[in-house]
Amino acid sequence: LDFFSMTTQRLILHTVARIAESFRPQHYPKVASSLPTIRNCLRHDDNRMREEALSALTRFIKHSASSPTCVTNLFGDAGPAVMEILEKRPTNAMFGTAIQLISTATTSSA
Repeated sequence: LDFFSMTTQRLILHTVARIAESFRPQHYPKVASSLPTIRNCLRHDDNRMREEALSALTRFIKHSASSPTCVTNLFGDAGPAVMEILEKRPTNAMFGTAIQLISTATTSSA
């Protein structure tokens, strides 16, 4: 992803976040290999990249609520990165999305 321009990187993540709206647990094997890249974007220097990564993960998890195992796999190791975002005093929108991601993941994995 890093070899693309910042504009293209943002567009790619925005597209992933939009595609996540139609995600279902049975699609997990098709996206599993891309999840580490999406989660790594939670630590990106660019705020919009972090926002799009948060949105994508939130949507993937929201549409997988019927499968706690899938939710756990989707969230993966995102916890520390999300906490870093919250500690950096993010914008209101990013704060809300980060809280929504944590809330959705914990509710759906229980």
